Amino acid sequence: MRNLINKESLVNSDYIRSLVIREKDDKAIMNMLKKLGSFVDYMTIDMASKFYKVEYSTLHKVCERNIDELKRYGVRVYKKSELEKILIGQVVDLENLPNRGMKLIPPRALFVIGLLLRKSEVSEKLREEVVKIAMGEDRKYQKGLALVDAIEGKTKEKRLNGVNEYAKLVAIEEREELEEVISTLKSKASYLDKILGYDTCITTTTIADDYGMSARSFNKLLHEMKIQYKQSGVWHLYMDYKDKGYVNVTYFETKNNIVPSMKWTHKGILFLYNKLKSVGIVPIMENNPPS
Repeated sequence: MRNLINKESLVNSDYIRSLVIREKDDKAIMNMLKKLGSFVDYMTIDMASKFYKVEYSTLHKVCERNIDELKRYGVRVYKKSELEKILIGQVVDLENLPNRGMKLIPPRALFVIGLLLRKSEVSEKLREEVVKIAMGEDRKYQKGLALVDAIEGKTKEKRLNGVNEYAKLVAIEEREELEEVISTLKSKASYLDKILGYDTCITTTTIADDYGMSARSFNKLLHEMKIQYKQSGVWHLYMDYKDKGYVNVTYFETKNNIVPSMKWTHKGILFLYNKLKSVGIVPIMENNPPS
């Protein structure tokens, strides 16, 4: 059945999509989405269109055409009383929520939308990942069959064929793993080269841009990860990260005040890279590694 899972069937078949998502728990879904970019637990159509980098009208049409399927994964209009509960952890002005409610897209539905979208580089990466996983699981099954033949084959020829098939499948796996390691090393080296090319210290805005995020979203992310906190309108590192050479603070004078300005050092940028990488967040250039 797994060999039926390919890029085209993921777009065209509700049944194939249901097979894929049924086998994945919420954590697996969230991890796959994190590889594609930053997202929140409940997204509007506008937010989802920006996540997949398509026009609002494109994503809206996909949702309307497949609304019955998406409803199974939680897409619906949520009442204001529900919104106040489920959006409390997101950056949303709860006081201005519409009385009529709001249509929201939970993670599993966002995942399915990615399988449905055709003209999106982001959704194409998602389908590639799904197919890759399916191929790996199918190969695991094929290896099991080959091993049975190698051990229990009734004839010498059957056993030899089993050994050869198993060796071939293992060789394919090893080659793919090596290619992935090389690709990862290339992309990581490329970003580290970019870091070293920066001036001595750079702003959060510049780093945020490397991750395809706004400075506001990036600062919020670092706050959620307990790296920094805001006091009197200024960001500061938590005690665990102070005095480690991660930032350089300078001061400039305004008409009425002296204002601190925090910039990240090379050591600090590398620290952020490793912290973000540990939770599946990587620079844009690692999602598009050089050939």
